[in-house]
Amino acid sequence: MNQPHPSASATSLFFGAIADLLRAPGTVARIAALPVAIFVLLQIPVSFQYVTWYNTPSESAPPTEWVEFLFFLVMLGFVASAWHRFKVNGVRPSGLWPEVRFGTAARYVLAWVVIGIIVGLLVVLCVALPVLGVATLIDPVLSQSLGSLVFPEGIYGGEVSDYGMALYVAVGAVLGLAYIWLLFRMGMGLPSAAVNDGEGLGMRASWKATRSLAWPILGAAVFATIGQGLLYGLSMGALWLNGSFDGFDLTFAGELATRLVTLVVDVVNLLVGAAILTRIYRAVPAGAL
Repeated sequence: MNQPHPSASATSLFFGAIADLLRAPGTVARIAALPVAIFVLLQIPVSFQYVTWYNTPSESAPPTEWVEFLFFLVMLGFVASAWHRFKVNGVRPSGLWPEVRFGTAARYVLAWVVIGIIVGLLVVLCVALPVLGVATLIDPVLSQSLGSLVFPEGIYGGEVSDYGMALYVAVGAVLGLAYIWLLFRMGMGLPSAAVNDGEGLGMRASWKATRSLAWPILGAAVFATIGQGLLYGLSMGALWLNGSFDGFDLTFAGELATRLVTLVVDVVNLLVGAAILTRIYRAVPAGAL
């Protein structure tokens, strides 16, 4: 049964979610340790095959990339569902693998994919395209600069002006904020599916249920966007240090280190995202879910 949280401010939704994770290190370890350990070990063959492919390019990417992505989805479904169930239903893990049925985890992943795609389309249609349209009316050159953000060649293949980088960061932050806010508003089907054994809440129902929390969720989304930006910068820094954009041959050690940094970012995103969604779910007024 949904247990409303006593407060629903932006700080309680974001920083409270992080505090929830920090206050339960043992539970977090039981939920995530084994899936993360398997994911770490998987980076060894993935890194080896990717370095071999990168240094001697072939027509198709190594198949281990798909294996890695599929296992990430498995980890997402089980770890996030287990955290929702722990905070809402009080289900404490007793083993090393999250105590979540495969069917529940599969429905969670399916909901995550569908909600992510629909929210992404809404951001493109309702935010990105209008921004490009207004920019075109103001200055065609500005619109070209904004349009190039879709494929920012300068970021990967040459020097970037301070103006171009500032524009890239600003527009990326706006689009990211819109995406995260919509995801939090329309994503109650995720914790709902986890705590109700696969029976999730529709996106329209989620939007309606979180209407009274729209402003606190927006504030939490601002904090989350800043956090995402910092984590993204960490990942990009690791890529630059690895030399992926400089045309040099990659080394196995460098690629493995880069992937491990990215893995840490992914796991932090997963856990904090699940914790925030749980906080929002518990803060929804009684009877709205």
